[in-house]
Amino acid sequence: MNASTLEALSGAAAQQRQHVAVTYKYSGSLAMLGPAGVFFSKNASCNRFTNAARYLVGEALAAVGLALADLCAYLRAERLTVCMELITPHALGDHGAIPRVRAGAAGPGAEHALDDGWVYNAFFVVTLLTRVDPADAARSQVLSLADLLRFCAAWRLPAT
Repeated sequence: MNASTLEALSGAAAQQRQHVAVTYKYSGSLAMLGPAGVFFSKNASCNRFTNAARYLVGEALAAVGLALADLCAYLRAERLTVCMELITPHALGDHGAIPRVRAGAAGPGAEHALDDGWVYNAFFVVTLLTRVDPADAARSQVLSLADLLRFCAAWRLPAT
């Protein structure tokens, strides 16, 4: 989904109009980026899962002229945690079907093709956005679909 589609969906969700958004994603590995600017996964940080998340998010932001440090500052100010699914074929373990494209003889990615002629793509999708209340955990909340889509559109992050 591109940013304009995310913005349109967030507007519809905010107005509580009936809508259906169907997305397709591969199963992957859960990772989160918290308000302290730390990536973590399954009760751990500083591991291959969090390193992959840092790399993929950083590259996605850089591709649209944004900086990971700015996203982390925003998350800190808003007390947000971003949950994401990492799809990293042949890197962090495969969970069923994996995304791949046929490499052309001279086309993009041909130099990265495996012996079988396929290029396997790593990516991530944002799945959930939460706000933490450090004074009272009971007041912490999962943000709405509209908020998630608006956030992803603003930061040009892929949503599912």
